[in-house]
Amino acid sequence: MGFLRQPALEGLKRSARTDSPRQDCPETVFRLREAAAAATAACREERGGGYSA
Repeated sequence: MGFLRQPALEGLKRSARTDSPRQDCPETVFRLREAAAAATAACREERGGGYSA
């Protein structure tokens, strides 16, 4: 068996990263939603508008 060339090795590493199951998906989604909510609240506060319940 011969040695793999550099582009082939990079392709294998890249596919291993993208094909592996996401272990942190729920936590990542939660953090993204939390960050989006904080950014939305900051934007509304900055404008002085928003919903008043």
